[in-house]
Amino acid sequence: MDYFETCSKKGRGMAQRSLELIEAMCAVTRDAHPITGRGVGYKLFTRGLIGSMAKSEMQRVYRLLREARERGQIPWEWIVDETRAFERRATWDDPAHYAECVARSYRRDFWNQQPVRVEVWSEKGPCVVCLRRSSIATLSASACCTDLTARRRSTTLRRMATAAN
Repeated sequence: MDYFETCSKKGRGMAQRSLELIEAMCAVTRDAHPITGRGVGYKLFTRGLIGSMAKSEMQRVYRLLREARERGQIPWEWIVDETRAFERRATWDDPAHYAECVARSYRRDFWNQQPVRVEVWSEKGPCVVCLRRSSIATLSASACCTDLTARRRSTTLRRMATAAN
């Protein structure tokens, strides 16, 4: 008996409801990529295609998203995961290229002598992305504002802000 034999999942085909949900996911991701799995869930919920944003519903969304991606129905790069970032150590062709990059990235810290520091906190990464793309981004880049995406509950953020004051 061969215990190392691979087997593909066998059984009945996918339910019509799941096929319809995948079709809707394809439309959502086509119109809004790149998007997170949770973002797809929000769009499906607001269209009345899933009953809630409950864990069980979202697990179904994530499972069907994975299956659609594995089948080539949704390109892998259209779904992003902000909690996982690809990390790569910076490298340069030669010392001159390194010096050029360092010179381009230099910014004077205008806040180091100020009595108050401005920080923009957001519980959601997309909010920070929108802020960076807005006209405020021009101001924050020139004024060296700090932004932070905090993956904490709003009550925790309120306590932290209160403690900082």
